[in-house]
Amino acid sequence: MKLLIKCKSCNRYIEIKEKALTRSELEDKIGDYFTKSCDHCNQPNEYHVNDVEAVGTDEIKRVGRYAAILIAAGCFYFAKGDRAIIFLGLFIAGAIFIGSRRLADAQSNVDIFNSIYIKERRQESKT
Repeated sequence: MKLLIKCKSCNRYIEIKEKALTRSELEDKIGDYFTKSCDHCNQPNEYHVNDVEAVGTDEIKRVGRYAAILIAAGCFYFAKGDRAIIFLGLFIAGAIFIGSRRLADAQSNVDIFNSIYIKERRQESKT
């Protein structure tokens, strides 16, 4: 899961380096309001934790795909014509492939992060 904010100056997305599963956890790490400079336009802007958006990554799908390919290839190489081993290997490779895709599609952490917002408090004036 990546945490992103949209630059108020150039509308490009900026990645937040801090890791958090919820907005309240992110708030504990960086505060209600924080300043972030855009990597593209170098313009610093102030944001609230509610401006942060979570997006899913494809790492789980990629790892599952490569593991399934390696298992299937290894199965064909080491089975030496034994159909039972080939079938078992292909079944395991398919299960890993399908399981990784379903796990990545669930995106429960992303949905939870994006659905819960922090009550905005007025920022105290710095005088």
